[in-house]
Amino acid sequence: MNENLKLIGGKYSNKSQLDREKPKFGASFVPVLRKNGVNLPIPAKWRTSPLRAPRTVIANYKDNQILMIVIDGRGEDGSSGATLDELQILLSRFGTIDGYNLDGGGSSTLVFKGRVVNSPSDGQLRRLATNFLFFK
Repeated sequence: MNENLKLIGGKYSNKSQLDREKPKFGASFVPVLRKNGVNLPIPAKWRTSPLRAPRTVIANYKDNQILMIVIDGRGEDGSSGATLDELQILLSRFGTIDGYNLDGGGSSTLVFKGRVVNSPSDGQLRRLATNFLFFK
């Protein structure tokens, strides 16, 4: 996100290119799912490995509202996760502008009011270096 709390992201070939976006904080991601309202091609290596998995996605709307999606997978309850193609379909249906695939797998955890509301695939919370915290 930049200094105006607008979601930014993409491929940057040098630091000055990123600096022009005036980032305030961020996280790494791969791949970019949507840019400027268009689904981008998913790199071949991301189409098959893993095909279906727990996922975490961040996206934005044209008014800069943020959408976070956390999808369970590999669970004993039969949840199988999602493909990146399926995520692009969801992001398109929801009318998002940009969308980025964040770390998934056991890192895909959603906590609301101090309670885990999904089923992390590790069966427990994973220690993570990056967390997104939203306050009202």
